[in-house]
Amino acid sequence: MTSRDPDSTASGATNGSRGNGLVDLPLRPGASADLEFDPLGSAPEPGVGPAGPSPGRPSDRKRRSSSKRVLWLAAAIVAAIVVWLMFPDPPRAELSSDSLDFGTLRVGEASEEQTVSVVNRGERRLKIESLSYQPEMAGEYELVDEDCLGRKLGAGEGCEVRVRFRPQSAGDMSSLLTFHGNDRNQPGVVIAAMAVAPQLGVAPAAVSFGVVPLESEPVSQRVTLSNVGTATLEFRRIRIEGPAAGDFSRSRRCPGSTLEPGDACTFDLLFEPSVSGARQGVLIVDSDALESPSELKLDGTGLWDGPPLDPSASRLDLGEQRLGERGAPKRITFANRTGGSVSVDKATVSGTSSFALMEDGCGGRVVASGAECAITLTFLPVEDGAVSGVLTLSAEGASEEATVDLRGRGVTPKVEASASVLDFGDQRVGFESAPRTVGFRNSGTATLTFQAASMGGSDGAEFLVRSNDCVGKPLAPGKSCALGVGFGPSKAGARQAALAVRPGSGLEPVRIGLSGKGVVSALGVAPGRLDFGEVYLGRLEALTLTLTNDGSARLKFAGLRFEGDDASAFGLGKMACDLESGLGAGATCRLEVGFEPGAAGPSRAELVLAYNGPDSPARIQVAGTGTNPAPAFRISTTSLDLGSAPVGSRGEIGTVAISNPGAAWLELTSITLIGDHAADFQLVAGTCDGVSALAPNGSCTVGVRLAPGSEGPRRARIRVRHGAADGVANVALAGRGLPGSQ
Repeated sequence: MTSRDPDSTASGATNGSRGNGLVDLPLRPGASADLEFDPLGSAPEPGVGPAGPSPGRPSDRKRRSSSKRVLWLAAAIVAAIVVWLMFPDPPRAELSSDSLDFGTLRVGEASEEQTVSVVNRGERRLKIESLSYQPEMAGEYELVDEDCLGRKLGAGEGCEVRVRFRPQSAGDMSSLLTFHGNDRNQPGVVIAAMAVAPQLGVAPAAVSFGVVPLESEPVSQRVTLSNVGTATLEFRRIRIEGPAAGDFSRSRRCPGSTLEPGDACTFDLLFEPSVSGARQGVLIVDSDALESPSELKLDGTGLWDGPPLDPSASRLDLGEQRLGERGAPKRITFANRTGGSVSVDKATVSGTSSFALMEDGCGGRVVASGAECAITLTFLPVEDGAVSGVLTLSAEGASEEATVDLRGRGVTPKVEASASVLDFGDQRVGFESAPRTVGFRNSGTATLTFQAASMGGSDGAEFLVRSNDCVGKPLAPGKSCALGVGFGPSKAGARQAALAVRPGSGLEPVRIGLSGKGVVSALGVAPGRLDFGEVYLGRLEALTLTLTNDGSARLKFAGLRFEGDDASAFGLGKMACDLESGLGAGATCRLEVGFEPGAAGPSRAELVLAYNGPDSPARIQVAGTGTNPAPAFRISTTSLDLGSAPVGSRGEIGTVAISNPGAAWLELTSITLIGDHAADFQLVAGTCDGVSALAPNGSCTVGVRLAPGSEGPRRARIRVRHGAADGVANVALAGRGLPGSQ
């Protein structure tokens, strides 16, 4: 029979049976097979030959034939067992998965790795010789790592293949990864993968702007960019290139930097030709789309009907310039817009001598189409005010000249001072005055810069510059600056000096006269001491000081304060003195000082008056004694004559007033009538009824009248018991009883 393993050692034992024309099948124990074989090979059956039946005995032939068949059957069984033992199962590859799903991935990106494990489940060695994809996708998948190819895996041994998906084009990238080797089943793994990519669509395919006159309004064409792919498209750069790229531009951009599949955006392309003739460019859209960048051809034709050389400006302003000084050069260019070469004759300046050609880069030159030449001019004004001229450029064979209006302005600075003299008046010796300000204005037409400011004169040292926003700072026409000057006399008497300010720029210095007078000041205070005496606690008493300027200079107060352990008990009250303006020579003012004791006992302090005199500060002693508040009793009268009244009648009411001039409540204990004739008088209800105490400075009244019970003089007293020092007060009452009517 034919061996399943070329390397098997049993092959020689089975080959000998091939010549007999028999089929040799390997059988395992328990297997069955229908075998037909001829024990005598190709010999004819007994009794049958080429010439007919054999003459031998039939029974012998049958016994011999049966014996041979048994022998052959035993030999076949033994051979099958030998084959089964000598020839193992063929190799069989088992894969860890029958499918890999890489999902959807963008072209150019790489997926995560996925692994397929192979294990030999057969008994013979498994050999994997190659891998293949169907359909062919070798460019879309990367074999990251493997330890299978070329190996022979024994029974139960395995290996791994790691694959990554890296699509190079869009679409369905599904495939079948097949493992080729000595496993006749050729196992495989189904790979599912989809690749997406953006794709840019540009419409229209080309843009033509036609003929456009130079210096006219730009002509526009609408362009649409769309994403006709399957992934988000991102723009990297949109630009215009080409020989005439500067003549084309975009008026607006797409609103975003990305486009989703199926989305589109639009923008306008503008054409503004710079020269005559055909103009071409290319719009280049650089993105992450496939086959990027995309190009859109642009063309148009410029038409020029002006002078051969077109100036970059119709007017050149050389600005302001100081008289007699040359200004900075300025340059103007001329462009050839004709589409052909232009031969320049010359450049000339007319109208004034203040403008001059400094560098002529055009005269005598041939300017190519689209090229430029330049002329540089300077301005040297000889008069103040506006200056104008004309620059002319002519070309050979041209009927029209190129002209540029020239403008400039001659300027010069001028200084005006706000004052020619500063008078500081009287100033106390040893003290500096507040700064006085003098302003300077540039009334000219050119900017100036002050160089210095200095003092001159015999008394210049007593005048000082204290603020300065002029020196070293440019002062434009119409603008102002100021200097602050202080006066600090060292002795009494008149002082004079001069402030010199040099404006530079060839201008004469400006001089300001300075004057002032040194004076002294002195303070007189009356009285020299204030004594408030006794003052109840909680009350405020005030005394007055008179301040006098005994000097010749204005006296100004720098501060008023109290010093000492009891300073808090004293304070300033009404003040007729103006501390800011002070006192003129010989002037006086009044200052009120208050004392409000915070505790019983003596209080002492000093009132300190700081002023601008040589003896400053002045010190005035102040004193007072605090006492506890107490009530006081006062009655309006100590005797009261109530006249006469008939016996049994009542006379007129008399009134007695009680008051408390003290600083505490006055207790009213009782108000009664006493005396021998007390019954001949009656107390009448007054404002004291029901009052048990009087407040400080409070009062009330008591009414009394005569009600005689007998004829003749009547005498009694009103007794008032109270909480003041004496405790009891009496009012003597007098009256007369008259005979009663019958």
